[in-house]
Amino acid sequence: MPKKITLAMQAAFNSVMDAAAPNNVAAQTNPELSKVSNLEQVLRQMTAEIEADIYELSKNGNAVQVETIQDLVEKTLIEHNYYAAVKSFILYRVERTKSGIQGGILPLIFFFYRCAAGFNPYSARFS
Repeated sequence: MPKKITLAMQAAFNSVMDAAAPNNVAAQTNPELSKVSNLEQVLRQMTAEIEADIYELSKNGNAVQVETIQDLVEKTLIEHNYYAAVKSFILYRVERTKSGIQGGILPLIFFFYRCAAGFNPYSARFS
């Protein structure tokens, strides 16, 4: 599970960085992007925080639902002031909900494929 959490957050960061890439000046002056000098370390730290939250929620033997974990991802991104990344993650969740795709690894693969194919959830518009 930690790997899926890390991959989902990495996809959100990648979509934000891809959105800023055409205008390199914007990427350099965006305070959110400038904080991510070592994305791997940031992702490791946030994943560890999310895992600790999941452990606390599951201590009583209760199962932690996928939606709860996604909420924890959003909360952690917000706590670290990665607002563009959380927006991308939220838009991904909205798109997945609208398309009726359920949880599991398939939605993540779909998301990575869409990002690689030029889909940018950071700037996506939904009708």
